[in-house]
Amino acid sequence: MSTTVPPVLPISTTSVAAAGSIESQASQPRIATLAFRAFINHITDTVGNCLSQRRP
Repeated sequence: MSTTVPPVLPISTTSVAAAGSIESQASQPRIATLAFRAFINHITDTVGNCLSQRRP
């Protein structure tokens, strides 16, 4: 008895709705990264200013 493997069907998303959701998911990490960097920079500046203005 020989077993035959069924052919693999390619999966593609060609609909406009699927393409739009893929683009929005790809742009979210960039926005999140920029917001996170801005937040960290703000915290760093605030801590640096507080440490530079403290009295001896």
